[in-house]
Amino acid sequence: SAVSNATYDVEFAISENVFEKTGYTFQYWTNLTDNVGYMPGDIVSNLTAEADGEVVLTAVWAANEYTVKYTDGDGHEAVSNATYDVEFAISENVFEKTGYHFTGWTNETDNVGYQPGEVVSNLTASGEYELTAIWAPNKYEVKYVANGGVGEDLYTTNTFDEAFNAAGADVFTKQGYTYNSWTNANGDVIAVGGECINLSTGDSVTLYAAWVANDYKLAYEPGAGEGVAITNDCVYDVEYVVSNKMFSRTGYVQAGWTNLAADVGYVFGQ
Repeated sequence: SAVSNATYDVEFAISENVFEKTGYTFQYWTNLTDNVGYMPGDIVSNLTAEADGEVVLTAVWAANEYTVKYTDGDGHEAVSNATYDVEFAISENVFEKTGYHFTGWTNETDNVGYQPGEVVSNLTASGEYELTAIWAPNKYEVKYVANGGVGEDLYTTNTFDEAFNAAGADVFTKQGYTYNSWTNANGDVIAVGGECINLSTGDSVTLYAAWVANDYKLAYEPGAGEGVAITNDCVYDVEYVVSNKMFSRTGYVQAGWTNLAADVGYVFGQ
């Protein structure tokens, strides 16, 4: 409290406020007995006729309004208003961050965390209180599929924004083919091997082995006959016609071709 003296029939000015109340702003003075209000600087007299009496003027306070600013940490924000000593619920998250999920709010100044729906009050006495979204990177599953090759599907778990090595060429095999890359269902190349990052922003991604047919050479040799051997370039799984008679041997007629290693015979034009 603070005290000043006055004399009956002598005017004086009501004192300025010298008090503070956290979260509140001074409005005026009031006499609780007669419920009369006074502003600092008001010129008054004869507040009481009692000798050596006392008039008590009590400060009237108004609760401060303050702003709660929610930010995603990347320049986007939303604002709500609050009043000191009035409880309110922390807002739900309205932001998104690619590859991440929201886990709560934090005030980076005092390092205090809050959850949406949490009932709070008096986050600050005035001004603005900023809450920044806390984000955690998504974990996602990468499924590798043989796509016509041989081998069991392979699964790995990875974290958004963390690099990892994609499965290599030795995961699957395909007869007559060589691994080329990993693609999505549309055939778009997603990875070749080696270091990768952020293959999915959601829960999972499926990668399909892409295969390239092997090239090989088909050699025609005269065996016991006569003639110059020739070689044709071939591609696995691409059909071709077996060459017609090309060599000669005295006293013989060429009947066809044979692969001595596989003991398989072929006829002309096959």
